[in-house]
Amino acid sequence: RFFIYDISLPKKDIPKLDVLDIIILSKLLTSAITIALLWTIVGSFLTRIFETTESSSLNLEIRRIVATTVLTAPIWLSMESFFHWPPTGISFDSTLMTFVDNNNVNDSMLISNIFIGSIGLGATMSLGRIFS
Repeated sequence: RFFIYDISLPKKDIPKLDVLDIIILSKLLTSAITIALLWTIVGSFLTRIFETTESSSLNLEIRRIVATTVLTAPIWLSMESFFHWPPTGISFDSTLMTFVDNNNVNDSMLISNIFIGSIGLGATMSLGRIFS
């Protein structure tokens, strides 16, 4: 999402890091720290994704990844929207106490974002495990 947002901005006359870049990078860093912490906490205590035994099969590990994704992605993506971390897409409007997209109240957009984001996170983590 950040790449799509970044290429939609006008080209800079002089390449430099400005205030908007720092704000966007801080939001991305915060989002990355959040998903890393959520993944570690859920994976360590609930799904035991980091435990390996000799009898562990790839199928069991993929199921653990899916379980961890189901538990972490909705929380992570909801937090992104609530705190206005994503550079594009939906965000939480505290005055309306609902999720908005271009000033149109649209709660189904949040559900769609969480569903698609969960699939992306699960696929990325599964592929990373298969090829590592």
